[in-house]
Amino acid sequence: MQMYLAAFKMPKEQFMGTIAWYFFIINTSKMPIYWVMTKLIPMKPLMTASSLTLNLALFPAVIVGVFIGKWLLPRIPQKAFETIVLLMAGIGAVNLVLNYFR
Repeated sequence: MQMYLAAFKMPKEQFMGTIAWYFFIINTSKMPIYWVMTKLIPMKPLMTASSLTLNLALFPAVIVGVFIGKWLLPRIPQKAFETIVLLMAGIGAVNLVLNYFR
């Protein structure tokens, strides 16, 4: 998604807003599917009380990240932002390839 949006050369604020909504919708839509799959195959649950507890415990870190991001985004020049996005996408791609061969 980052590579796709980076190709549009959109302003960093629009980029972050679009990607935030994209992942919010995708991840929220997975919840009912995970719940149903857990009920259908209880031997291999995708959602457990411990996973939900972990999510809840990490929620404050998400809130802190939101405020850090809101503070940091206006301070990063557009060109540096684009470079960081491409660099991080490249690191993610290399990680996926390396994990494939493990």
